[in-house]
Amino acid sequence: MTTWKTVPISECHEPLVALGPFSRYSHIAGSPIYAGAGTDSPYYPHGLPHALFTHFVREGVAWRLDHASKNLPPRIIFYPWDCFRKLETQQAIFDHHADGLRRDNPGWDEERILVRAQRLVSLPSRDPRKPSPHNTGGAVDITLAQLPVARWIEWKGLTLLISRAWQQDSQFLNWKVLYLFHMRVMDVVRRYSTLLSMGSRFDEACPVTESNYYKLHLPQNRAEKIIARNRELLCRVLETVGFRRYAEEWWHFNLGNQMWAEDAHAPYAYYGAACFSEENQQWEAMRRNHHARQAVWHQGEEIDVQSGGKLGFTPEMIYEAIHFAKRWAHAFSKPSFTLHPQAAIL
Repeated sequence: MTTWKTVPISECHEPLVALGPFSRYSHIAGSPIYAGAGTDSPYYPHGLPHALFTHFVREGVAWRLDHASKNLPPRIIFYPWDCFRKLETQQAIFDHHADGLRRDNPGWDEERILVRAQRLVSLPSRDPRKPSPHNTGGAVDITLAQLPVARWIEWKGLTLLISRAWQQDSQFLNWKVLYLFHMRVMDVVRRYSTLLSMGSRFDEACPVTESNYYKLHLPQNRAEKIIARNRELLCRVLETVGFRRYAEEWWHFNLGNQMWAEDAHAPYAYYGAACFSEENQQWEAMRRNHHARQAVWHQGEEIDVQSGGKLGFTPEMIYEAIHFAKRWAHAFSKPSFTLHPQAAIL
């Protein structure tokens, strides 16, 4: 369990980049589960110390997640829960699991508790020779979600527009229009996505969380067969681009860190402890401020096209967004991309 900590590290110095809202990887968006932003957190409503709203990963991890997302079946999207962690957050999660083991197993000594806790949570470490996997930016806790057909078509069109804007036409795209696209993508995922059944809750400590559980225990009914297929899909699309799954948690995948290197029989890891840069700090501050100021949106309010709504959008901005979408539709030769989210209202 701890031999991976002896794997040498040859740091490649890739930066941490953001996934999800307002980033170039807007299509890889889920829940900042440890930040207390929603009701799905094991630590809701207060969250954990220094937990991030932003899912940060190394640049190579983001690129491979992007590539893997293209191999997902129609209507299925990635839904990340947690990626890069600060050491304070790692310590809080570890302490939470250790305290639970002490409470449930009063006869265990401290060494047994610490060893057992490390099956689900890596022991926080400031030693540069053995950083926690999540502290490297090379670990992701992720699952799959499903969208209804119409919402998936809308989501796919908008995320493609955002991607093309980043790559080719950012100087043309008004920032307000891009913001509108991002907001709608967030809204679609938040309101319409349904997590695929994986057999256990995130961070649940039970035998079913083991990645190979449904290979060692053959599915006994239709529900378990669906769970096994969902896990296999998640594993297959990620391992195809180089990730390695962690045996104790079906949701945890590694790339480039020491745990990955040992599992992949690589001579060294290329991700050590990640640098949380000033740019990363500014991005995280932006995301937190945005979350605090957009409570109306998170409560489900829609944009009133005629008045601009509580978010301050004017009819001209909506029309400008639709004009941009139509311009790209001609380039894509796919008329469905002319269907902007507010087109029906107009």
